[in-house]
Amino acid sequence: MSVIVTELAAKEINSILSQQGLDATTTHLRVGVKGGGCSGFSYLLDLTETKKEGDEQWDFEYELDGDPFTLQVICDPKSYLYINGTTV
Repeated sequence: MSVIVTELAAKEINSILSQQGLDATTTHLRVGVKGGGCSGFSYLLDLTETKKEGDEQWDFEYELDGDPFTLQVICDPKSYLYINGTTV
């Protein structure tokens, strides 16, 4: 199983990458959790070029406005226990 990213979310992420001048081939969407919030956890979404050893990675292929787009999603092993199967 993995994290699921909808096409609408991928379009928004692609738009943010373009607006911020980030390279989609080297920038990853990091998803995770951290302590805090009402249930004890807060969800974390971040665009980063840094991949850490042990990170889980999934590549999602989309066609956005006729152009191919690959979104690389990464997650640390501890967060993966909590977000496995989550849809963004």
